[in-house]
Amino acid sequence: MFYDHRQQFSGYEPVFTDRSKTDNLVGTVVVIRNSIVSLGLHEFCSVFTSEIYAIYSTLVKIADGDYKKIILYSDSKSAIEVLRSVSPLSHPIVLKCVEFYLYLTGKGLNIMFCSMPGHSGIIGNEMVDKAAWRPATVVDNFVPLCDALQTVKNQLTKNGRELGTNKIKIS
Repeated sequence: MFYDHRQQFSGYEPVFTDRSKTDNLVGTVVVIRNSIVSLGLHEFCSVFTSEIYAIYSTLVKIADGDYKKIILYSDSKSAIEVLRSVSPLSHPIVLKCVEFYLYLTGKGLNIMFCSMPGHSGIIGNEMVDKAAWRPATVVDNFVPLCDALQTVKNQLTKNGRELGTNKIKIS
């Protein structure tokens, strides 16, 4: 099915994105023209933030190249869906993606977004899957407020359990 899709859009250059998150590592990866761009984010960043940051990184990367038609593949359906329903209160990196997308399309680039299943044997996707788990130097210490608050909430809940009480409630 993917290869039929690629044949239908053969005039578009494929780009693949992925992310990883462990207790102390958040990474995002872009594969474009068989080169791998691996970036580290602050450990407080969420999986969603790393997914949307991968899309943003792709848009920044293609701005510097001679691209005309791009199709960006991600196994994060939610990251692609959120780009279709943006509001002024959207995640800050989503807003940056939309701003950059409008800038690039205004310059004549044709950019498509497509969700795809992860771990499905597709070469570009397999490349990003493997690269996403390699440690990368943190390149952006920006942490969205929503991610910082969730980290604090998780830590307080964990500390409450360690003290033997579940009475800590954060709303």
